[in-house]
Amino acid sequence: MGGIRILLAAGTLVLLAATAHALTGGEVRVTSNPADQIDPAISGTRVVYTDARNGNKDIFLYDLVARTETNLTPGTPNDQYLDDISGARVVYTNVAATANDIILLDLATSMSTSLTSGGNNYSPAIDGDHVVWVRASGTVANVMHADLTTWTIKPVTANPPAVDSPRVDGEWVVWEEAVAGVRQVRAFHLPTAESRTLTAGTVDHRWPDVSGTTVVWADASAGNWNIFAYDLTTGAVQRVTKNAADQQFPRISGRRVVWEDRRSGVSQIWTMDLDLGVEEPVSPSTSGQVLNAIDGGRIVWTEARYGDFDIFLFTVAGAPAPFCGDGLCNGAETCGTCPADCGACPPVCGDGACNGAETCGTCPADCGVCPPACGDG
Repeated sequence: MGGIRILLAAGTLVLLAATAHALTGGEVRVTSNPADQIDPAISGTRVVYTDARNGNKDIFLYDLVARTETNLTPGTPNDQYLDDISGARVVYTNVAATANDIILLDLATSMSTSLTSGGNNYSPAIDGDHVVWVRASGTVANVMHADLTTWTIKPVTANPPAVDSPRVDGEWVVWEEAVAGVRQVRAFHLPTAESRTLTAGTVDHRWPDVSGTTVVWADASAGNWNIFAYDLTTGAVQRVTKNAADQQFPRISGRRVVWEDRRSGVSQIWTMDLDLGVEEPVSPSTSGQVLNAIDGGRIVWTEARYGDFDIFLFTVAGAPAPFCGDGLCNGAETCGTCPADCGACPPVCGDGACNGAETCGTCPADCGVCPPACGDG
């Protein structure tokens, strides 16, 4: 039994019968602007992506609940791209004439902070209070880590010749690194600063991702590109895909993996629940599907189904209901009841803390009575 497809055209939701296949759920065409929208990331019911409608690349956000689209980087003549989102925080690469910087945007406060100050920085990823990215300099490149609780920034790697594709989730950072001329997947445990090499052999291991203690990547050890999963606790390796075509660019959330699959002759997004072990297409079509991401049971990807590149979303049936910590500030949630989703509450006179723009003159309740001044009578 297939799912239901929901297409957004000119602001109207249109329901269509889905192609019959095993995966059940609902599909949404997230974007319909005639310019290209690519490279989506998702957290809760917020989707961010790179958008070219203004003649350059901007970061846009689509709220799946409010059905509103917002330009997060308006009025910027340079390009912003390669974005990621976690809760109410977005990170992206800002391309300037002499440098690429990693920018952190807090949606709750609209505050934008540059995590870098020049140089060649790219491929940011975020989870909670942790941001990782690549910083290239000369003949070396490092994976960098920013702790947003302490606002400290440190390299995770030690000047290898090449690194790429860093990802972070919970206590773990993963990336691909050139080791003796071969791309291997490495991991770094944030609490203990332990580094591990998860792969070996003479073939490249590419595009890692991590969720909890499960790492996925693609490699050609079986003669074509396949997806593999690795348990950081036990060291066990599971081969996820076995088809003779190429499967690449995996992403994982919980126990569900998604990837780009070429078995139909064109790139399509496929998925598997690792506990069930069944490979299945997300939304079979004749157009290519690329640049996928997943959060819980919500899968997003890029597809030129209607001529230009758009963002599509499939929600797997049985996806969990919203809750505090799912990245969405909605319902009865506020900054006071759920700062994880809604962000920290802004300073308020009378909250017992003298901060922000408060002074003894504007808020004596928090800052105390101003001391006598000469000439005050």
